[in-house]
Amino acid sequence: MIELCRGADVLIHDAQFTPEEFAVKANWGHCTVDYAVTVAAAAGVGRLVLFHHDPSHDDATLDALADQARNHPAAADLDEVICAHEGLTISLQPGALRSR
Repeated sequence: MIELCRGADVLIHDAQFTPEEFAVKANWGHCTVDYAVTVAAAAGVGRLVLFHHDPSHDDATLDALADQARNHPAAADLDEVICAHEGLTISLQPGALRSR
């Protein structure tokens, strides 16, 4: 996964589960927030966008997960960590790419 993501300016990554949820749903094919941050940092990604949220999570839970991601030790290597949300637009402009 790290090689696939290496050097991406933006990584939109599944982050459906908390570690506690993942412990009982590990075979559901979804990731934790911690895993997404770890992969993004190891791959040298600029901006991490967490998406594919669990439908049972309310806005307060998503805000807490976003804070958890931003406070993860590996997040220090990222430019930005955000949670995808309805209406979010990410603009990728030619010439705005950076080199790592």
